[in-house]
Amino acid sequence: MGFTQDYPNVPDWVANSEEIQNGEMVKYQGNVFQGGFKFPNQAPGVGDPAYNGWRFYDELYDQTPHTPTEQAKVIAYIPTWRKEEGFNYANDEMYQYITHGIIAFLQFSEINLGEFEPKSVNDVYAVLSDVVNTGHRNGTRISIALGGAVDYGFLNLMTSIGNNPDNPLLDQAVQNVVNFVNLNNLDGVDLDLECWWDRNGDASKEQGGRPTNQGAHQAGYALTLFAQKLKQAMPDKLISAAIFGTSWFGNNYDPRLADYVDWLGIMTYDLTGSWNASPVGPHTTLFKIRNQESYVEEQQGEWPGGKDEAGNFNNPIFSVEDSLWYWTNPLFITWNGSGQNVPRNKVAGGVPIFGYDFAYGKDPDDLSGQVAPGYKVIRYKDILAQFPDAHTAPNANIKVSGSTPRPAFISASGNYPYAHNIYLETPDTAVTKLNFLKDVGAQGVIIWELSNEVWEEGKSIIKALYRNSGNPETRPALPSSENTTISEDFLGVFSGSWLAVDRSSNGFPQKFTIDRNIAGLRIAMISTNIRISGTPALAEYKGKLYCVYEGPDQQGTLYWATYDGSQWSNESDFGKRVETTGPPALAVYKDKLYCVHRGGKANSYLWYTIYDGESWTDDINMWRGVGTSRHNMPAVALAEYNGKLYCIHEGAGELSKFGTFDPRGSLGDGYLWCCTFDGNGWWSDDVRLDIPTSGGPGLAVLKGKLYCFHEGAEKDGQLWYCTFEGNTWSKDELFRAFNSDISDGFGRSIKAQTMFIQKSSSGEGRPVPLSGPPASAVMNDALFVMFQSENESGTLLTLNNNRTHQPEPPLPDNTFLTSSPSRIRISSSPALATFRDGIVAVAETVGDTGNLAYTVNTPAQQTGGFNLLMGERPAPYGSLPRYNIALNETGTNPENYPVELTRHHIVPYNRLRTLWNTMVQSGNLTNSAGGLFVEIGKLLRGVNSFNLAEQDRSAVIQLSDDIRSGRVSHNPNGPVASGWDSLQQVYTWLPGNVFIGPSQRSDDPGNGFERDAGSVVGNLSNWSDFNAAITTYENNPTSGNAQMAVRRLALIIRRRNQPFSLNPENWIISNNNANSPTYRLRNDTDHDEL
Repeated sequence: MGFTQDYPNVPDWVANSEEIQNGEMVKYQGNVFQGGFKFPNQAPGVGDPAYNGWRFYDELYDQTPHTPTEQAKVIAYIPTWRKEEGFNYANDEMYQYITHGIIAFLQFSEINLGEFEPKSVNDVYAVLSDVVNTGHRNGTRISIALGGAVDYGFLNLMTSIGNNPDNPLLDQAVQNVVNFVNLNNLDGVDLDLECWWDRNGDASKEQGGRPTNQGAHQAGYALTLFAQKLKQAMPDKLISAAIFGTSWFGNNYDPRLADYVDWLGIMTYDLTGSWNASPVGPHTTLFKIRNQESYVEEQQGEWPGGKDEAGNFNNPIFSVEDSLWYWTNPLFITWNGSGQNVPRNKVAGGVPIFGYDFAYGKDPDDLSGQVAPGYKVIRYKDILAQFPDAHTAPNANIKVSGSTPRPAFISASGNYPYAHNIYLETPDTAVTKLNFLKDVGAQGVIIWELSNEVWEEGKSIIKALYRNSGNPETRPALPSSENTTISEDFLGVFSGSWLAVDRSSNGFPQKFTIDRNIAGLRIAMISTNIRISGTPALAEYKGKLYCVYEGPDQQGTLYWATYDGSQWSNESDFGKRVETTGPPALAVYKDKLYCVHRGGKANSYLWYTIYDGESWTDDINMWRGVGTSRHNMPAVALAEYNGKLYCIHEGAGELSKFGTFDPRGSLGDGYLWCCTFDGNGWWSDDVRLDIPTSGGPGLAVLKGKLYCFHEGAEKDGQLWYCTFEGNTWSKDELFRAFNSDISDGFGRSIKAQTMFIQKSSSGEGRPVPLSGPPASAVMNDALFVMFQSENESGTLLTLNNNRTHQPEPPLPDNTFLTSSPSRIRISSSPALATFRDGIVAVAETVGDTGNLAYTVNTPAQQTGGFNLLMGERPAPYGSLPRYNIALNETGTNPENYPVELTRHHIVPYNRLRTLWNTMVQSGNLTNSAGGLFVEIGKLLRGVNSFNLAEQDRSAVIQLSDDIRSGRVSHNPNGPVASGWDSLQQVYTWLPGNVFIGPSQRSDDPGNGFERDAGSVVGNLSNWSDFNAAITTYENNPTSGNAQMAVRRLALIIRRRNQPFSLNPENWIISNNNANSPTYRLRNDTDHDEL
């Protein structure tokens, strides 16, 4: 550590023509340099280090610019592998003395690049909940560390991306990390790419020692790109990285990494001891050691590497200060090049809670079992157990004389003259280090690692660090996943009519308006001739209800059938046998029907097949583990949410000896897992939600959240739920209900009609008894739920929000237990789906035949006055890609793909609103726009590009029918009708009236008619006629004129089910700005010129 007064006789550097003399010293820009080579006298630290004779010697801290740090970060790594030794991850005291915790390590697979290594996932999940919850409770931010010293998969992944930056593995890996961080309520991610060595310890294969002028390693460049993408995807999360302290491995990194991280943690420990040819001496000393000779006597033989011609050691003992200079001093020069020139306020220094005993070689690694090179590592708490005064050891060194056989990698003869020679960190040395780092403007310290610590006053290193960090004694708790409150209007009402049979009469299907006071009425589901096993799966697709199920007698084959609203089709296979173990899951995603199921013959992997309306794809293994102890109940569920397909399932219950899922495992692991699919590439990594379960869940998307309902752990017979809102999952909660709100299968309350849901966790209310996953469907912004009674007792039950009805006298208390007319018998959990204007429930019948049975509920239609005046709504389509200037190639880099696209209207947006609002205000909507609503219904039931969830499509169709029939009318002071927002989007962004083109246009007509759009659509007559018809109706708002405008619009709707796509031949560049080109549509004159 240098100051100006330490070098009173050293002159400032002066430019001249003389050669540099070996050993002469000069000052330059706040640093001291020493001559090392007889080269021409150029400025120190400037130019090519190979031709600059000056070598960095010291920094004058009273001259170099820096801003001291007021509050330093105290960042501790938290290992996952200490659980078996009894380490308490939920110890509040630990988190009170660190500002940030980093769970180590989540590793990448060597086999499936970009995916996480399954055993490391399980190890992380074993401690994750304790760490995150306890950390957040104490105001400590928690990140996940990727990589580590034995993560060869991370190195392989980054090397692959470095060799090909367009490698799709990059985006896949980024998405997997983002999902893991968000799903687990983590505050960030730490990138620990440090496995630069050979798995077998072959030093010749080590990837270190590269000169600066070679640039970073390919993996180092990729790590910067990885960090950049992560920061873009998670701007509100912490991104950090751990890096080596010296140039041997430090030159592998790209210094631009600092631009995309919140801090770089320099591992300023292991500066000795971690390799076989290491000198013996302190591994984390703070200041540069000028007298290396003082450590000669304690070496294991000769000094490894010897000396150079000038008498300097080739393999010296480095210090924290050396590391700081290499990474942050802009004029630093060493034997293999210049330093990294990272801003000093971007780094944190390392504090080890361990030491090295240089009398012995290393023990096997805790994580991998491999014996790494170098000397024995001793945990701080173990040092104190053997040497109780070690925390005050002079010079942070414990020497015990003796005679110890030398480690196997030492060639010197004889024994080592010490029983122990331990170098460690103490509370005093750690605080001195922290104060120095604060003074020079570093962010703080990183600590390896938390489980090595003792928490006794006076001996704790971390307590001493925190108390000198400038942070408050206590910190407020951080926001975490709070309990989700369910409002009273959460559940819908099974009302209106049911398609069912009366078992007391002829048994023919007919519609009943359920009234529990009708004497002798014995309602039952309608049985079909289709034989099934267990719970079927349902989804509405292209105007039909699809049902996929396992064949009878648990035969292990999937079949499917459809329902058109009046009858069921015959069953079909999948073109070839698709094997299953238990029930499947269905969902519509991006105009295709996805079926996910467990593999056949008790295979513990998920498989999936996709239907496009014509045929099913081959069955594909997802390589995601699944299991359940109940063959006839679903282990998996699907739902579209926020543009992705979510797959949530119970995990596999058995691991192979390799730490992967055993495909022969049959029982589940008792936890929910989640993976997602965006329609491209592969499913995201499977993430355990740390939510105990018995089987799969039921999923529903309602009011911007994904709801997950399931039976509790170990078949507890109770309904639990949690929610997901784009980033984090809420805490899992017991679903409690009041006033005996359980109803029979047709919505008749077993004990009372009144229904509402618990608003707090006060313990009021009673749990909802059930077996297996509940079935759910969303209609008109309300959730409808059915499930099987507890203990698999075979009664179909519902949750029913009937609080708007007058309470009726309760039925006798034994109603729930007897074979009363209100009991509906099933063999397994039911399934629900919205279909057209109702809700369809299906289940397996009781008895030997196991037939598919169904019933249809048609809720009472919404009626009355609603505000139907139209405002502005965003386009109901997905995002558009960037293009190059020629408009013939897509990409993500704005420099190479500067053109942003948008959707342009032919007949302007405001003209469409004028037509609608004039019809509303003139009273012509119901009697004149019937054809419009018919066409909208056809459009939504077919294949189209609208980015609408199925329940939103259904709501639009229902509202269109309600307006056309007159059930819904306009009232300017009325409420918003269900489906209104989506109907506005569909109407104002009809695909036949929209084309895709560059955002920047010189000929944009604004609110005017797109007269040049003929180059896009061909003949513009339909659009011109429609535009003129709007003007006519606006000037003379009669019913006849409204009908004429609607007929013109219907012709446009029928023409296309998706917007006109981009065609580069239709566009001409109207300026020459390569960074922001402007375009115009090609017009008739341009075509003539061609």
